[in-house]
Amino acid sequence: MLHIMCRNCRDTRFIPLKAGITGASLPRSCGRVRVEAQQAGEQCPIDPYLIVPDGSQFVDQQTLKLQEPPDMVPVGELPRHMLATCDRSLANRAVPGTRVTAVAVYSIFQSKQTVRGGKRRVGEYCKM
Repeated sequence: MLHIMCRNCRDTRFIPLKAGITGASLPRSCGRVRVEAQQAGEQCPIDPYLIVPDGSQFVDQQTLKLQEPPDMVPVGELPRHMLATCDRSLANRAVPGTRVTAVAVYSIFQSKQTVRGGKRRVGEYCKM
């Protein structure tokens, strides 16, 4: 949950965010309801909102790039790798270069990339 505040009139809002590593788009104009007596007064500028970190709710997340150990790779081949996302209590447990043993649920998702020039998009071959 992202807590935002207008710099001009101090109007506050809460923006719910989707799970995972995503971005947030802040409103371009202030959403405060104005009374008729206040409309003749000062208007809020464009892009007035600031993020209030102390009022926001966060979940710790970390993206790891897991790679096969080089000593277990056959001669002449490159080590395989995959991305893993850890959250809550599993975040910040491993630093780069640490050897870890991971037990996880492997899932495949399709990104919403468009098909260009007759080429298939990533993940289209791996349908389950």
